[in-house]
Amino acid sequence: MNKGLGLVGCSLLILATLTACGGGGGDGSSTAAPPVNGKGSGSSPVTPPSNRTASNNTMAGFLYVTHFFDLTMSAFTINATTGALSEVAGNPVVVDKNALPGPGYISVHPSGKFVYVVDGRGFTAEGPPQPGIVAAYAVDASTGALSEVAGSPFATGISPSCLKIDPSGKFAYVTHTISRDVSAYAINAYAINATTGALSEIAGSPFMAGNNPTASMAIHPSGKFAYLAHYGNPGTITGYAINATTGALTSIGVRAGAMSPGTIIVDPSGKFAYLTDGGSVPSPPGGILAYTINATTGLLSEVAGSPFATARSPNSIAVDPSGKFAYVTGYFNLDSVLAAFTINPATGALSEISPYSVNFYAHSVTVDDSGGFVYVINTTDDSNAGIYGFSINTTTGALSSPRQFATFDHGVDVKYITANRRSQ
Repeated sequence: MNKGLGLVGCSLLILATLTACGGGGGDGSSTAAPPVNGKGSGSSPVTPPSNRTASNNTMAGFLYVTHFFDLTMSAFTINATTGALSEVAGNPVVVDKNALPGPGYISVHPSGKFVYVVDGRGFTAEGPPQPGIVAAYAVDASTGALSEVAGSPFATGISPSCLKIDPSGKFAYVTHTISRDVSAYAINAYAINATTGALSEIAGSPFMAGNNPTASMAIHPSGKFAYLAHYGNPGTITGYAINATTGALTSIGVRAGAMSPGTIIVDPSGKFAYLTDGGSVPSPPGGILAYTINATTGLLSEVAGSPFATARSPNSIAVDPSGKFAYVTGYFNLDSVLAAFTINPATGALSEISPYSVNFYAHSVTVDDSGGFVYVINTTDDSNAGIYGFSINTTTGALSSPRQFATFDHGVDVKYITANRRSQ
């Protein structure tokens, strides 16, 4: 058992490839199960959705979490019938033995065969920061066990912050906050007798990304375009066209973005992009910037009514696979929420369903690829730290009360969580 992790009863974690499951509505209250601090019990079992049986879905897939200060990543298998979460053999995996900052962003290959993690390595007493790395792992489809890909870790630029994989699974892109560029790699995943998952930097990489530090990146579901958010006053978004053959990036223009960007994503339809803006201190709460995407040129146009207000300074955003709902974490003055929104399919405008007060520091958020559940990390450093899950009412987008499905001894150590293979 990971020294920093405890499992709580049965979780709601499920595989990306399952069909959407009906979820109950949410009352917005926070009733997490008692924390267990590594003892492995504490919550009541989750009732399995009606369309899921033991005979057709024994194991639902895998969940990944990075531990920033431990320099590790944890992997879990998910029982499709009960939602139970079990640590994979060999857990946790040491991502980097060198220096802080440790592993952060995780990206799963669309095939589910490989997992990639960025690690910043950081500053040294002797001089400037070292170049970062990308650690690559092959996933055992039966057990979830991780084995490092030959040649891993792969070199990348200074202070990597985000890694995205195009929907075809051919290319990976890593943004760098300090060097302010994007490294692009070909992924060895489909060549005959060479399905290794190894990364090879493509010609022209790294691609320059303007004068401001980079934040989050999103790739269009068509694989034709990418969008990179930058910090700044004002903040900006750089759009790129992606060469389908080489993976090379060509700028298609820069437009206004967010001063304090958190996460930029593209919805599953490819019609809209969303960017969280944490606001300018000390005057939050910021908002959510929304854009329509020109299907031909990839250019962004701000949606009427944008930015859309949230109850707290927003950080992370995720959209369900149907493209009907968006979920946003926000935190300000020791008060945190998970806000739920409906998405207007014609205009992209957001309408808030409800802000759910979660009584913890809700950080990274993800929606599993079945569209049935939302998961967030609580990064406080107390007994409430861990993974929390909500079931989604797939008709209304409303959420159930949260349950704590795993606990961490050091919540501030948890950097990022993902349970899906969609490119957002």
